[in-house]
Amino acid sequence: MKKPMFKWLMMGLLCVMFSVAQATIEEDLEAGDDLATVIENAQAEGMEGADIVTAILAADPSLSAADVAVAVAKVVPPAQAGAVAAAAAQAAPEAAPQIAAQVAEAVPAAAAQVAAQVSQAAPAAAAQVQAQVAAAVPSQAAAVQAAVASAVSNNGAATAGAVAGSVGAAAAVSGVGGGGTASANSLSGSRS
Repeated sequence: MKKPMFKWLMMGLLCVMFSVAQATIEEDLEAGDDLATVIENAQAEGMEGADIVTAILAADPSLSAADVAVAVAKVVPPAQAGAVAAAAAQAAPEAAPQIAAQVAEAVPAAAAQVAAQVSQAAPAAAAQVQAQVAAAVPSQAAAVQAAVASAVSNNGAATAGAVAGSVGAAAAVSGVGGGGTASANSLSGSRS
């Protein structure tokens, strides 16, 4: 009997904390604070990067999801960049490839992680996410391709096949090189 009550109490406390942080973000935006100040204040409240993105975009949907994600990704630890980009992609799925590319460009060491997590958040855009992230951070193209292939394999063979089928064309368009075509063919062959 005591464990369920404790669990509900903790859930309530977390909800209150998020509500307070959300209110702070809304107040900061209404006060005309710049995005850097809003993010800094949210971090001071103990919010994680992805939660900051979600709260900012909920408070002001007119902001560019890509701009918010990049601003947050630049100040949080690089390990949070993928979650930050995925949160922005969930808020604006139509902009998922651009969000992934811009965040990866801002935090190049996390390019593969960003591509994988955005591909999971917006699986229909996985091929475009892979192509644009590889074009934005060409030195990470092979890692990006492998990460996206792994991420979409969790979403089923149809999605993986769609990514594999478009990788060669995307690589040629983005100038990544011919290595993507061979890997795409081997990926689609492994899904047959």
